[in-house]
Amino acid sequence: MDSTLHESRAAPSQVPSTEVVPRAKRRRFTKAYKQRIVREADTCQIPGEIGALLRREGLYSSQLSKWRQQLDSPEAGTQSADKVHALRKELRAVRKTLARTRHELKQARTVIEVQKKKSLDCLGSRSPTSPGNQVDYAGGTHQGHGYDCRVPLHGDLP
Repeated sequence: MDSTLHESRAAPSQVPSTEVVPRAKRRRFTKAYKQRIVREADTCQIPGEIGALLRREGLYSSQLSKWRQQLDSPEAGTQSADKVHALRKELRAVRKTLARTRHELKQARTVIEVQKKKSLDCLGSRSPTSPGNQVDYAGGTHQGHGYDCRVPLHGDLP
């Protein structure tokens, strides 16, 4: 066996450090810095120049886009407590309307199901008429389609 290989497996000369590395902190950018970078990016004319600016500053293009939106409308990034309260109130109203609409939809579906059953009962239990015959239908005549299904008039209701 080679002696150099054997020596390298001997006791390590350095022991790994057990020191705790400090946790990375999120970068915070001042409004002045954001304005400067956005102005610089707006002055870029040559293709790739914005990318070079972002690499130099260690930024992402999404940050630049967000900063542009924030600088265009100062209120975009901040909402006061009143606005939050108003939005929550509106959300409650929308949820209430949604619940009412769902209830009405459920009722409408029930009515439709009853109408389907009534229609099937009407078509299935009546005697077929000869196709093409005139049938008295709700006070008027209606061209028959094979079944006599009379709809009662208001005076005929039970």
